[in-house]
Amino acid sequence: MQFNLDFSIEFFLSLILILFPSAWNLLQFLYYKVSDYQDIVKRGNRKKISIVTAIKGEEILTVEEFLSNLSMQSFHDFELIIVSDDEEDTLQKIKNLARKYDFAKVIKGNGKGRKAGALNLGVQASQNDTLLFLDVEARLESDFMDKVSLLDCDAVAFKLKVREKFKNQLERSYSAMTEFSMRSLFRGRSKLGLPIFPNGSSLLLKKEVLKKIGEFKEGSMAEDLEIGIRLFLSGIKVTYIQDPLIYTLSPPNVQSLVSQLSRWAYGSGELFSESFHMMLGKGLRGIEGFLYVNQWGLYILPFFVLGIDLLIAPLVSPLPFIVSLLIYVSLSIPTIYVNRNVNLSYGLPFYWALLKGYIKGLLHLKYEWKVTPKSEVRNPN
Repeated sequence: MQFNLDFSIEFFLSLILILFPSAWNLLQFLYYKVSDYQDIVKRGNRKKISIVTAIKGEEILTVEEFLSNLSMQSFHDFELIIVSDDEEDTLQKIKNLARKYDFAKVIKGNGKGRKAGALNLGVQASQNDTLLFLDVEARLESDFMDKVSLLDCDAVAFKLKVREKFKNQLERSYSAMTEFSMRSLFRGRSKLGLPIFPNGSSLLLKKEVLKKIGEFKEGSMAEDLEIGIRLFLSGIKVTYIQDPLIYTLSPPNVQSLVSQLSRWAYGSGELFSESFHMMLGKGLRGIEGFLYVNQWGLYILPFFVLGIDLLIAPLVSPLPFIVSLLIYVSLSIPTIYVNRNVNLSYGLPFYWALLKGYIKGLLHLKYEWKVTPKSEVRNPN
């Protein structure tokens, strides 16, 4: 009798826990399949724009290329505010670069609140009512600002596309992952009316919206994800658009990507309690939003479930392990297939990074922020 009870409990818990990551993998495939549609975006009169960019530890060449790229815009009614948390000598070099461009100004950060603190300083220094948040590695086509100036949305998330250098396998894999993410988790989810959580490297916000929901949460590792949660809970729609898009870079090597994934996973785990609030009173959209925010935890959950099933199989039964494995594999195959251009040999270090990052974030343990290198010089990894 005790054996049957133990088996029933273990089997039930195993099935419940494996269904969450399995269902999330299948949902990504379904989002991908429904993602073919035209952008419908509200447009109005032209608006002046304030670009806010936070930097620390970036290469001077990257900053110079960023400024040069913005100088080639066909629409000129914008300002750029760079908030630098660098040491004084580096800060002066950046200021000297910015003096060549009448649209740019550099202010010194106060070193508080991580990236969110720097962004808040930039917003406070901005002169315009439309805010565009870009990372320093962003590169824009010459008509980007012209198109953006006509947008009349409370919040906009732009498509990200990895610049087509393709000098190594890692860059090709990162490009494929980014393309899948944009098509499935942004475009597909947008079509279905699900909440969009913007990337901080490609976000447009009306200043009045930011005043309504409050500034970026200082100290948050994933300030973009956190503000996306508050936008959803406040009933403010984030519109996703494909055109214009923003070009970005892949990390230059596996070690840098592992560090980046760990940071993303930490930010996800850190926001577990905040994301849990989305399930209260927001129906299925809130539940789905919770899964989205915690997806980095969902990617590692199957290894815990299957590992425990395997350990206790000799004591109870191998059936929970076999059934859980079949469910996970069968529901994940469609997503694995559409991601077939991703090099799966990177899987082990990636999952280890997600595990460490998510658990640390969940427990709010100390985490050292490391800037992802942006050098155009790629190593063989």
